[in-house]
Amino acid sequence: MKLKYDFEITDFMSGVCAVSKQLGENGKKVIVRLGNDTAVRMFTLIQEGNEIPDIVSAMLKEYDVEEDVLRDEVEKFVALLHKDNIV
Repeated sequence: MKLKYDFEITDFMSGVCAVSKQLGENGKKVIVRLGNDTAVRMFTLIQEGNEIPDIVSAMLKEYDVEEDVLRDEVEKFVALLHKDNIV
């Protein structure tokens, strides 16, 4: 999976965000608010070019969660990125 922009993860506006290094289609930076450490990890794995099965596999080693629950959350997160035209 490939993100449309290069992002830098940073503390921004009282939270962790991924901020694009390039301007988006509207001429402004693209900002993705990452609500927690789990979202940051998912985003980082996507940024590294991993596909959903690889993301789930990596995160199963790091988090105490059922595989089907994790897969559902990763798929929802990726769907939001698709909806916002980020991947």
